[in-house]
Amino acid sequence: MPLHRTAARRAAGPLLRLPPLILLAAFVPATTLAQVEPPASATEPPAAATEPPAAATEPPAAATEPPAAATEGTATTAAVAGDSGDDLSDLIGPELAAELRTDEETITGQPSGNPAYLGSGAGGAGTATGAGELGPSNLMNPALSLVATFGAAYFTDDRHVPRSGPVPDSTGVHFLEAELGLEAAVDPYFYLKGFFALGADDFETEEVFAETLRLPGGLKFRAGQFLTAFGRSNPTHAHVWEFIDAPLTRERFFSGEGLRSPGLEASWLTPLPFYLKLVAAASMADVPAPGSTPDEATFGKDRDYDFLYSARLESFIPLSDTWSLVLGASAVTGPSGQGAGDRSDVFGGDAFLRYKPTSGDDHFEFKLTAEGDFRRRQFPGNRLTDWAAYLEASFRLAQQWRVALRGDADEGDLTRGDTLTGPARDLGEERGALSVTFFPTEFSLLRLQGNLSHPHGDAWDGPEWVGEFYLEAMFALGAHGAHPF
Repeated sequence: MPLHRTAARRAAGPLLRLPPLILLAAFVPATTLAQVEPPASATEPPAAATEPPAAATEPPAAATEPPAAATEGTATTAAVAGDSGDDLSDLIGPELAAELRTDEETITGQPSGNPAYLGSGAGGAGTATGAGELGPSNLMNPALSLVATFGAAYFTDDRHVPRSGPVPDSTGVHFLEAELGLEAAVDPYFYLKGFFALGADDFETEEVFAETLRLPGGLKFRAGQFLTAFGRSNPTHAHVWEFIDAPLTRERFFSGEGLRSPGLEASWLTPLPFYLKLVAAASMADVPAPGSTPDEATFGKDRDYDFLYSARLESFIPLSDTWSLVLGASAVTGPSGQGAGDRSDVFGGDAFLRYKPTSGDDHFEFKLTAEGDFRRRQFPGNRLTDWAAYLEASFRLAQQWRVALRGDADEGDLTRGDTLTGPARDLGEERGALSVTFFPTEFSLLRLQGNLSHPHGDAWDGPEWVGEFYLEAMFALGAHGAHPF
């Protein structure tokens, strides 16, 4: 048996009696709650203005916390930490520490030292030196957070297009949602994240998944319940949006809650001279349904073995030190829920252009997001098609102020109509939105938003124009990890 496997097996006994090795995840960046940055990675382009989405092989960064008390009765904690001068050996034993360092050298090609995800951040030989990196002193401290959102709304007419998700649906003051986050590294190989929505009358699991940390070749897997990697909006949570409501691409096809379900996802950061990432997933067909009628749902479960299959291709293009561009294409297919064998498909394309100055004294930032999706659904004796698109521009004008504009449009068949095989009933909407957001600190925000909506079509019997006005307040406690955006 190879020497490193023998060493690992001898070390396994005391290791199993240790508490799980958990690391504190990174705090929300000190800019704003709505501006969330992905963690940097050695396999991606440089950080700052040209920072691409999170790489497939890099764990999130973490703040430094003192270690928890030593566990009694374990061989690895019998001595006072630091007696050997090797924190990693003191923590998990010299044999397993040597094996991890050998594995890291094999994967990265760098001289043997502490694995990057266990770097102390203090510098020196064999250690990671970046501020905020993970280290043995972070162990046994999970990142706990709570983001609470409140809102008030006024509608010029009670008959307006219904919205789903954490957004007011009627005139008045509302408690919208509190999102509880819990995340940490389980061990050097897996990271566990959980996000839970606490409503006024319910409790909902938004995402709970484990993801790998140390696979070679740019590979990464995650398993559990997660938001599908489709487009720009769907993988995000409401507290990072520039608006209180979701764009129509997400609202119409996947609901304001987003397309999410239990499944398995694989991502691959290709070894090309430019950034190109592939993501593919298989998940269950039980997903949140948009709208108020079964016909409006994109997917449903016809049989126990029905699955959704999704794929995404994403490329990052650094245009300059301050300008960057991300291009993406997505597709998802699955059962329509209207009868065995009937299918639904959604195809989408998106672009994200960003200007971020390299000077810390310049607070101006600009983001432009564009996304368009096309949907087709099979029904017994019928087929429906529709589309939706939005364009969103965001301007950070000062350190604490941001202004955003968004234009949405959707059009096409919404329901089958009065008979199964008869003409479909269509619904279209054009909507313009303006939001002004004030960030007193990175832990809170106040937002004023106004929408002007123009719904129309056979499925609409309300007014021609509807005004929507929102006031939002959001507060955060704890280290809420960054969501990909």
